[in-house]
This record gives sequence, C-alpha cells and structure tokens, in this order.
Amino acid sequence: MNKKVIATSIILVLLFIAFYSYAHASSSRDDAHVELYVVFVWHMHQPPYILPNGTILAPWPRLWTTKGYYPMVALAVEEHAHVTFDFTPTLLQQIELVAEGKYVDPYLLASEADPYKLTEAQKEFILERFFDAAPVQIERYPRYYCLYQEVKQNGIRWALQNFTPQDYLDLQTLFNLAWYNIYILQNDPQLKPIYLYALDSNCSTHFTIKQRDLLLEGFQKYAEKLLKLIASRGGGIGSLEFITTPMYYPIMPLVVNLTSALESNPYLIVPPTGYNYPQDVYNQLVEARRFYYDEFRFKPRGLWPPEMAVSQSALELAAKAGFQYTYISGDTLAKTLGESPGVSNYRLWYLPTPYGKLYILARDDSISNYVGFGASGDVNAHGPFYAANKTYWMIKSIEGKLAAAGIKRGVVLIALDGENPFQYFDDDGVMYLTYLYGLIKSDKTMKMTTTFEAVKALRPEAAPLTRRIVASTWAGDFSTWVGNWEQNLAWTILYNVRQDVANWTCLYEAEAGDWFFWYSGYFPSATPQIFDELFRAFSKCAAAHYNYTWPLDVPIYFSSDAQIGWAGTPFERIVTVEGPYTFGVQVWSPNYSPPSQAGAQAIRAILHFGPVDYFGGPWKYLYFVPMNYSGAVGNNYLYTATVYLKPGNYEFIYITQGQNTYYAHASSTPDGNYWITVLPTPTGAVQSAYIYQIRVYNNGGYTAYSPAAAPSCVYAPAGSTVGVVVAVQSTGTVYPVLHYGYGSWWWPVNDVLAQPIGSYNGYTLYEANVTLPSSGIQYVFEIFQSGGTYWVHINGGNGQICAS
Repeated sequence: MNKKVIATSIILVLLFIAFYSYAHASSSRDDAHVELYVVFVWHMHQPPYILPNGTILAPWPRLWTTKGYYPMVALAVEEHAHVTFDFTPTLLQQIELVAEGKYVDPYLLASEADPYKLTEAQKEFILERFFDAAPVQIERYPRYYCLYQEVKQNGIRWALQNFTPQDYLDLQTLFNLAWYNIYILQNDPQLKPIYLYALDSNCSTHFTIKQRDLLLEGFQKYAEKLLKLIASRGGGIGSLEFITTPMYYPIMPLVVNLTSALESNPYLIVPPTGYNYPQDVYNQLVEARRFYYDEFRFKPRGLWPPEMAVSQSALELAAKAGFQYTYISGDTLAKTLGESPGVSNYRLWYLPTPYGKLYILARDDSISNYVGFGASGDVNAHGPFYAANKTYWMIKSIEGKLAAAGIKRGVVLIALDGENPFQYFDDDGVMYLTYLYGLIKSDKTMKMTTTFEAVKALRPEAAPLTRRIVASTWAGDFSTWVGNWEQNLAWTILYNVRQDVANWTCLYEAEAGDWFFWYSGYFPSATPQIFDELFRAFSKCAAAHYNYTWPLDVPIYFSSDAQIGWAGTPFERIVTVEGPYTFGVQVWSPNYSPPSQAGAQAIRAILHFGPVDYFGGPWKYLYFVPMNYSGAVGNNYLYTATVYLKPGNYEFIYITQGQNTYYAHASSTPDGNYWITVLPTPTGAVQSAYIYQIRVYNNGGYTAYSPAAAPSCVYAPAGSTVGVVVAVQSTGTVYPVLHYGYGSWWWPVNDVLAQPIGSYNGYTLYEANVTLPSSGIQYVFEIFQSGGTYWVHINGGNGQICAS
C-alpha cells in the first residue's frame, strides 16, 4: 500500500478517536446538562412522470431507488440511526411499478436494446441521454469517462459514425452502473464484481450483455426491498419513521390562496384570477394518509410541506386532516415571530388550531444547507471524516447557545433532500453519513431521534405560536413557483381548467408544484420539455371544457438557437372593433437575417395582454396567445394573432423567444407596455367634418386660431399644449380620434379620443389635446363611424400644427 495512504489513514483514525473522546468529555462542561434532540428528515420526492395514457417519460423513480432511496434507508437501519424519511405518495406509486417490473421508461428501453441492432434514433438517444449523471459519477469509472470525453470533444454526429456496437453496450452498462449507490455495489455479491471491474477499467475495457442485464434486474429487486423496509419499519415506533406530503405535492399556500405569495414578497406578479381552492389541499392531505394506510397499514403522523411552503391556512388544514406535527424553515419562524433567527429555532412549537395542536419543528437552515450544498465539496477535498466532524461541531455548538439562554432541552432539525446531494459525493455519501451518525450517537448530551420521539419528549415544553404564520418557503418567498410569465400562464391555465373538472386525479396532478418550479427557469434541467408536457397533459385530462386562449397542445417551454435582437411594432391605440382584432409584432434576429423558413421556426412570439381599468393600473385578467408567422417585413419576421376584444382598456406586451427572451414594450422602460382602447362599435355616420380651431394653451387660458381666418399653420414652443377642435356633422354615435406619430413609420403612435365641447352651426365640436414635441410629427383625425372611418387631415412638424 502507498505510504502516503497509510499515513493518511492513521491520522484519520487518530482524529476519529480524538473527536470521540472530546465528544464524551464534553458532558463535563457547563453546557453538559443541556439535552439536544437531533432530528434528521430525509425528503424523497419525484413528480408523476406517467402521462394519462400510461406513457412513462422519465427514469428517475427507477434510477433513484438504487442511487438514493434504498441505500439511505438501509444505511440508517444498519447504523441503528433514528431517522425520519419522507417518501411522497407520487414517488411510491412509481416505485411500486418498478417493483412490479412495469415501469418502462425511455432510458430502460434504450438500455435493454440489442446493441447490435440499434436504430439511428436509439443510438442518438443513448449518446444524448446516457451521460445524465453527476460528473463525479462519470469520472469514477475510467471507461465511462473515456466515452464521455469522446462524445464531448467530437460531438454526437461523430459518435454516430464511429461508435461500435460494443461502445454502445459499454455505455448502456456504465450509465446504469453509475445510478447504483456504492452502498449497494459493495454489498451485492452479483453486482460487486461488475463494480470492481469498472473501477479498474481503462479506455479499452469492455462489458458484456450479462453484466448489463444484471444491473437492469437490480432496479426491480431493490424497489421490492425498499417497499418491504417501509412496510416493516413504518409507523414511527422504532428507529425509523415515515412521513408524507399531500398526495400530488401541491405548493399548499398557493393552492389554498395564490395571493398569499405576496406576504413574503409583495412585488411578485400574481395572476389576477388568483387560485383559491383549500378543499383541494385538504383532499390531497387526506388522500395521502389513506394511501399509506392502504399500502403499508399505517397512517403517517408527520407532514412534510412541499418545498417547506407553509401558511396559517395551509397548516390548519394539515391539522384538520389528522397530522400531528410538521416542519417549517428557520427563516419562516423568524418572520412569524418578528425576530432574527436565534435559539427560538431550537424549541418545539405548536400552532393552536380549531382541530387541536399542530406541533412544529423549525429547520436549522444553515446546517441543512451545508449538508445539501457544502458537504460534498469538503468530502471530495478533505475526506468524509473531515466533513462529518465539521457537521457534528455545527450541531454541537447549539448546546452552548441553549445553555446561554437558560434552555435545558432543545431540538435541532436537519431536513433536506435525501437523494440529490449525495450524487456529488465521491462515495455517494456512505462514509460521511456513517461517521456523522456515529459521532452523534456517541455523544451523551445528544439524542438522535425520529420526529415522533422528539415531539413526544418535548411536548410538555412546547411553546404556542400565537402570531399568524407568514406564508413562506425554504427559499424565502414563492418566486420559484409564481411570478414569471410561464408560471403565471400555467396558473391561469390551471384556474380555467379548475372551473369545470372531469378528472380529479389529473387535476391534482396538474396542481403539483414541480411544474411551476421548472417553469421558473432558475434551475437547469436536461429535459425541461418533459415537465411542460406533463403539466399540459394533466391539465387537458382534467378539463371537461377548456376555453382559455392558450391551446394545451402548444408547449409553454420553448428554446432554440435564434438570438432575438429586437421586437416591436407600430400600433393603433384607439380602435372600434367589438370582435376579432389582429395584433402584430415584428421580430429581428441577427443570426437569422434575412428572414427564412428556418428562422421563422426558430422564433416564437407570444401576445400577453389583459384588460385594465386605467393604463398603468393592475390587470383584471391575463391572456397569453401564441402568435403565427405571417411573412416578412424587410429583414423582420412578422407574427400575428387574432383575438376577440370587448370594449375597454387593454395593456399588452409581446414576448419573443429563441435562445433568449425579449419583451417588446412601447418604450424602453419595463412598464412601458403597449396599450389600446377598444370603443363600442359606432352606430352613426358622418356627413361632413372639418378642422374648426387650433388652440394654444398658456397660463390657464388659450389663444384660438381659425383655419379660415388665420395662417394655416400655428407655431408653438416644444412642450406646448395644443388643442385641435374638429367640427362634425353626423347622425348617431361617432368617435373622433386625433391620431399622430413621428417619422415615416409613425413611431411611437399616439391617439387621443376627442371630447365633445359644444356645437356650431349644426356641427358638434370635439377637442383633442396634444403636447407638441420638438421633432417632426404627423397628424390625422379619424372619425370612427358605422361601416368605416372618415378622415380629416392635419399637417405639421417641428413645433407646428397645420390645418389642411
């Protein structure tokens, strides 16, 4: 053995003994009489990846069963560690299919395919998707890393021409091997030889179909083992406890009341329709407990709020559904108490509800985030023993804080995803957790407990939360789930679907928080289109009738290689339609110029509009409409959409997408939206009309010029207010509008609805006011009448206005 390795091992052993000794000795310190309950909650979740027609789109419930789910539970059992696990019902439903051999996803089909008879589509899928693993997992196996480098450096097109059937077989084998936890590979007598062989591989090493198939068979075997462990150890009366979430993982506060998102961030844009269905959350809470009882013969006592998103109303529903305790982030507790995070985080709390006490543990966000995001770096750089001790002393330091505050007993909650972080550890987190569990168990002033055990012990000392729970999440606010246009479109679709439901299971699946999480764009995904397809499929399945402006067969997610450089359009601001109206936007792409059919397919334009009581005011409703390519205007692509408009005021934005997203406003400011006023259809007709006066206002009065008795042009300084008065002889209702703009394109365009101010010789006088700019301006009076428009022309430019 290498001398350096031997020396390092000796040092680690000595450190281990020293830290253990220190931990034991700490019981004699001043804070030794402090008793600290340490509660680990490992959260395991996957959304439903099965379309209503039974098609399975993703492999993650199958692959994570061997990578994280079974190993995490089995390791806790082996170490006699008291740990709480949350397995969401949507995940367990899919693990059951894996255990039955019925979870047939695209990755499994590609893995099982005969490497000597692969179609081009199968080859391309393998080359694109069989490196979907954390870098450390690929680098662990030299042959896998060689294949990865070949594809990365030369590209998929090259690999399609040069990879042999043996290369594809190696990739099939190694991809699936990478999705096994080392805990399994070191203990499974059939898989351990494959693991050791792959560890010792090189760029010339090859694998057999038998080796591949043994790995594929293991997924079903370990899914069965996991389900048996849950059934035998569930109920919260032993060293393991299993809790749950609402059935399909809705973000509870948002489904209860979407506007509750404003409590933690008043600047979020929430769809004006809202979403207010507390009964959906309650039904999913009850259904989750029933699911566990039907499958495992116990009802979970504890509730993991999806994304630790809580509100007063949501938690009262949890109590109503029979849950005894739940979890919130330390940040949420601090907001609720109106204080900075401190020792309050380590008390047991309860929420008084009409249905009894709901006990609450507050997450130590710092320690939990270290385990989730920082420990892997320390493990990989310094070893698992170093990171475990660092975590242990973070926990140990809490005792001193409690002692200083005069608190004798407290609880620290370390809660996070139980699978995702550990794919980034050199050894999948096995030794890190083994050391960490051991350090805590050996400390006489600490008690590693399940949530049930901690609540039972600390219940007499629990403090009431008398202030209303602030709606919040582990992320602080709800911007990960509502606020951007894709999320708001999804919520509006869901609102419309919810008005007439045909299939409640599909509706609840469409309410899952995962879809809104991925629409946020904050987190990268190799296959974002899958989540989009699932949300739209569940929404379509749920709806008995659906009449919203966004077709459910059109993706919400979109990305291409087109760079959007500019988007905008000339436009009218006042129209009379009361029916179909066509909006149009022009888009320029520097890498698809001049326009081409390929460029048109690589660009998407969306009309985003809604009615307002007044311009700049809140939208009363939100509409999103995909626009159609309608030809070219010079070097610009033209996209149009026809919608039905009722009389009123509307603000709108054009959203254009390619590689980037460009929001086309009427001005350079973010809130400079386009706007349009739709007037009721005119009932009258114009017999005659002419410019009656031009008025220049100053000092509260005006000087009037009549085109018949004065020069045809009136000059006024830039910034002057000028009133243009038109005389109209008509029957019925007509609408005179002063329509003006700048330059040959009339950009921007402005419209002023003229108001009646009196009469003259049988004509009605209407006045429209305009502020003169210093640059060139063009004018025209449009008088909307039944069946068309009557025009009265005006000229002008550079601070003047002329009657013609």
